[in-house]
Parts: sequence; C-alpha cells; structure tokens
Amino acid sequence: MQMDFIFTFYSVLIIFPSSPIFHDIHVDVHSRKAVQSYITDIPSGDVETLTEYQAQALEDVIEVHSKYCPMKFELRVYPHDHDGDNHMVYATPVLVSQDSFVSDVIDLLCNSYSLEYDPRLYGLFLHDDQQLPSGMSMWDYLDDSFPGYQDTLVLHMIHKPIIVSLETEADSIATISVDFSQPSVVVKEILCRRYGCRYHNQYGLKYEGLMLNLQKSLHNQGVLEEERILLVVMDDSDILPAFPMKDLLTRKDSAFASMECEAGSTESFALVEDDCNIWDEGPDSEHNIRFKKTNELVVVGATFNKLVERITSVTDHDIEFVKAFLLTYQSYATPDKLLRKLVERYNVVRPSGTSLEEFSQMRQTIQARVINALRLWVEYGVEFKYNVTLQDNILHFISSVLVLDHPRFCRPLRTNILSIRGLIQKRNVRRFRDPMPPAKLPANPGSVLSVFDFDPEEIARQLTLIDFSLFAKIKPAELLNQAWQKPKYRARAQNILQLVDRMNNLTLWVASTILFQKDIKQRAKRIQGFIQICNHLHLMNNFCTLMALLNGLAHHSINRLTKTFGKLDRVLHKRLNELQEMARPDDNFKLLREHLKKASNSCIPYLQLYMSDLAFLDNCSPNFHKDNLINFSKFRLIYHQIRDLILRQDKSYNFEEVPALQESLLKFAFLDDDTLYEVSLQREPRDDKKVIP
Repeated sequence: MQMDFIFTFYSVLIIFPSSPIFHDIHVDVHSRKAVQSYITDIPSGDVETLTEYQAQALEDVIEVHSKYCPMKFELRVYPHDHDGDNHMVYATPVLVSQDSFVSDVIDLLCNSYSLEYDPRLYGLFLHDDQQLPSGMSMWDYLDDSFPGYQDTLVLHMIHKPIIVSLETEADSIATISVDFSQPSVVVKEILCRRYGCRYHNQYGLKYEGLMLNLQKSLHNQGVLEEERILLVVMDDSDILPAFPMKDLLTRKDSAFASMECEAGSTESFALVEDDCNIWDEGPDSEHNIRFKKTNELVVVGATFNKLVERITSVTDHDIEFVKAFLLTYQSYATPDKLLRKLVERYNVVRPSGTSLEEFSQMRQTIQARVINALRLWVEYGVEFKYNVTLQDNILHFISSVLVLDHPRFCRPLRTNILSIRGLIQKRNVRRFRDPMPPAKLPANPGSVLSVFDFDPEEIARQLTLIDFSLFAKIKPAELLNQAWQKPKYRARAQNILQLVDRMNNLTLWVASTILFQKDIKQRAKRIQGFIQICNHLHLMNNFCTLMALLNGLAHHSINRLTKTFGKLDRVLHKRLNELQEMARPDDNFKLLREHLKKASNSCIPYLQLYMSDLAFLDNCSPNFHKDNLINFSKFRLIYHQIRDLILRQDKSYNFEEVPALQESLLKFAFLDDDTLYEVSLQREPRDDKKVIP
C-alpha cells in the first residue's frame, strides 16, 4: 500500500509582520495560554523603544494582538504532480493567535507550502478524521472540553464521494468518500478490503473504460466526484493459489522472547513455524485446533493462527478467552508476530459462494474484533512501553488503514499509544464514595519528626499508599515465564523486582530499628509499635507489607531476643502470635489464602503466593502438546492467576498523603543479615544471662 506523506511541525503564528524591536514587550500567563502584546506597522526611523515611539506623538495606528498558543499539526498531502516518488516538505515553527479561525490556519498552511489545489478543498481533522468546521475559532478547539484536545491536528484534502463496484458483480455498487489527491493505489486498497479480495496486487482500477495509473491521483487522471470506478482483475492467469495447510507443523518449545526483541531490536525468534497467512490456515481440524469435550467448546490446544482467529471470531467471541490469550501469548510468540497476524486477520478474505451482504456483515464484525483486540493489547501489554517500533507500526496501521475504514475507532487506540509515549496526558481521576479519613498527625510536633512520633495507624496508612503505588505498576506480562527469577528476562519484570526489593528492605528495617535500641525497654517498645502497625495493616488488607513486617519481627536476629520479648504487653504479644499463626507457610499458606480470599475491598495481596503458584504452573506442563499444538490449557490457568492479581489493582486506598512521614518510610537505614546478628549478640549474648543495657 502506498504510504501517506506525513510532515510534522509544531505551531502556527497568524499575525501581521512585526518589528523585532517591539517584539515581546509584554508577556503574561493566563491559565495555560500565553498572552503576548506586539506592535505592527511600525514607522521607519531611529526608534528603538516603545517609549521613544510614544514620545514622538505619532498618529500612526498601532495594532495590538494578544493571546497566542503553540499548536501541533501534521501535513498529510500529496503533491499535485505525484508520480510515486516521495516529495519531502519541511515546516517552520509558528503560532496560532486568538482571533484566528480554522479557515485562517488552512490558508496559511496552503500558502506556506505552495499547495497547488484550492485551499477550500482542504480541511483540518482530528486523527479519527472528524473535521473541524472552517468557521470555528481555534480558541474553541483549545478549550479542554473539546474532544481530541492536545492531539495533533491533520491537514488533508476534504474527502469526496465516488461510486465503486466490482467489474464482475453488478450488485456490488457502493458509495465511498476518498481523498482525490492521494495515489489511486490507496483507493484500490480500500476497495480490496471492502470486497474481500485475496491478492491485492492482482487488482486494478478502471474509469470510463480505461485502466487508471495506480501511482497517480484520481484528480490528475480526470476522475470526477460521484463518478463510477470499477475494481477489476488485471490478469486471471497471474492470481496465485492459496498456500496449502501443512498437516504437521514443527515447533520449538521455548521460554519468553529476549528483551532485546521486546525493546524493538531487529532480532526475532520463531517459536512456531506456522507463518502461512492466517486465511490460508484452512478450516478447524485435528491438525490445528483441539477442544475439550464439555458442554462448551474449550480450546486446549491450537496453532497460533487458530488462536488469533479465535479471539476475532464472528460467532464464538469470548472476552475471557481474548484476555487470556493477550496476557500469555508472549510465552510462545513475539509482539511483532501478533501484530502481523492481526493485520492479516483484518484483511478479511471473502469466502467463495458468500453474498456481498453476508460478507459485509462478516467483514465488519471481524474488523471490529481485531480493533478491540488491539485496544486490549495496548492496555495490557508491558512490551509497548519500550518497543517504539511496535508503537510506530500500530500508529501507521491506524493512520493508513483504520482511519479510512473505521475512523470512529481510531482515537481511543491512538490516544492509548500516545499516552504510553507521554505525549498525551490521559485523565484518570479516581473518585471515592466515602470521605477521606483525616490524617493522624502528632499533637505536639517538634522541629524534627521521626517515624514513631506518628500514630501506628497513620504509619500503616502511609506504608499502604507507598506500597500500593508499587503494586499497581505491575503489568500482566511481568508475571509470565518466571521472569522475576530468570536473569535472561529480569529486565521485563522491573516492577515486580522493585516491590520485592522494597519488602526485603522493610524486613531488614524492622529488625534494624529494634536492634538500634540499646535499652531493653526501648527495644520492647519498638516491637510493640510494629505489632500495632501490623494489626492496622491486617485490617487494611495490606498482606504484602504485613508479611514484610512480620518477617522482620521473626528475623533470626530478633526472634532470639527472649528477654526483650518478655517485656512485651501480654495483649500485644498475643496479637503477634495470632498474626504469625495466620502467616505460617503450612499447607501452602492455607490460612493466609483464606484471609486473602475474604478481602473484597482495597487489598495488596502477598505477591509471593502468586509468584509461587505461577512458577508451579509454568514448571508442571510444557508450552506445547505432543502433537505440537500450543498448550492453551496451561496458559488459561496462568491467566486466571494473573487476572486475580491484576483485578486487585483497580481498588486503591482512600488515604491522605503525609509527605513528611512518607519520606521517612521511603528513605531509611538498615543493616544486612550478618551485621544484624552480630548486633543481636551484643544486645543479648548467648552465654551471659545479663542483658547489656
């Protein structure tokens, strides 16, 4: 397909010529809009300042314009003499003033780049091809409430209608709108997708009995709007036969792709040698898909093509199956391969014997399924953050295909990708039904506050806010293939590793904080304070931080302090025993799992439970069955584990942040294991009944 010419620049200034002497006299900031005054039509002479100009008492009229704002545009146009070569156009940064309209911007851009067509033929569009009215004020567009605000505007020719049909089918007549300045090959591609033509390169366009030059525009070849264009087969003898489906496919069972491949490297790997086009795979058979014999059709094994076909099925669309596939596919395929297969699936091929009406319904459903899969993939996939090539490929698919076929689906998908790049801020304000509880601050704060100057409940709240923010960053793909413990894949599991490191440090912090106290009563006081914090963490369903603190209280350097524990309040000591009983690893943390299952509100689960379960599932069965089909039963089980964890991220905590306390809970001192034990021996020596004060 012929690629659009896209030329990007950053701002447009619609003003009268001004003297640099008086430029930037006054700059003010009003909300997000700059306010600038400048002078136009300055008379000639030796005037260097505004004061000197006013002192001369000249009667010239001074025009003052204010409020301008930088804006972003893409120039998506085809040169008048387009013959297939790339014609590069460069742009200069300018600004848009307060009193300019959409028509003013169009005139300026057309004049600046000497576009050969009448400016009235052009329009400004959002990336979903929604056109801005020519009489609309640009300041109305800058209003935050306008859909698409902060997105780049596109300048291209206004689409005009043409009548199209297949040469071989009289009832295939339809009306579509196209850009008359673009190469005719773009129109041909649209028609091939619309009519489900299998081999695009075997088709051409005919107008008034003559074949059109696909490299030249419709305008240059005299095509008029609302005239009829035929999609014709250029040479029947050159049409290639469909590739036969291989009965046996050779596959390699492998772990996840390398991080270099994820990051956009040209390195790739082929886990499954089923790279025939998805439409050449053939119907369901024992060689490409297998189901479990139940009341419902449950996929237990399939080729990659069949899995992609299943997530975009016309009749059997199961959203849980789609999510299971998108969350686990990286165990047996690369992101590049998935995108290629989704694009193949989007180019729906019309089955023989299918009427145009039946095919139209089939095509629109499948294409909608593909777009939905793309949307979910972008939302779930951690691979998008660093894979700029993958982002660019999807953006190109949006701008060159989706915007022509399904413009209303473009904006949310494009916005998601741009938000990953940090180019657009997505608004995601979380609201709570219940009011936020007031922070429990020290009654008489001194000049320097320590952690234990705060109420234990407030300490638990701030720990929970900090650790939930880390937990909420974990992406589903980080939980695949035990990436957190395999050096080859650790770079992909950075959020998991960050949370694990945080919990390990908290464990050492608890033990260090206790042993920093030389006096036995102060050590007991610190232990009691941590027990109170643990009790609040349990009530908040923060099992992750709770386990870190309980591990600190059970650390071998602390657990041996029998004399210190003898000083504890009996009620608090009993509560510690209850919490430690709940946290016992017996029967695979049976009691802890029961408590976690009951937690219906905001919760930070104990991550180690999920990591151990996922490791077991990953080790207990291979990625492929003996018949070389992908073992989707395994990945469905993995998906259910990941889904349960990720759903916990949706319910955040409604606590007020206390920056001073959070800073202390983020930056704290702690000792390593060996040093902790040495200090513990100093506090309560083995062979001496006397406790060193």
